[in-house]
Amino acid sequence: MKTKTPEEQDECKRLRQELKAARRELAEEVLDHRIDQALLEILTEEYHIDIEALKKKAAGMRSPIA
Repeated sequence: MKTKTPEEQDECKRLRQELKAARRELAEEVLDHRIDQALLEILTEEYHIDIEALKKKAAGMRSPIA
């Protein structure tokens, strides 16, 4: 087993903290996406909206990037 210098130990600790923060942010983004999807499903059912037609309409409204 290799012993780590204090600098290496600090770097490992910092990287672990960054990884933990990144995982937390990803989990929040996934949760937000799931909530958005559920809300969209509820609204499309409530208002009898054809989501595929809406997607096609939205895609046609996008302006091409020049």
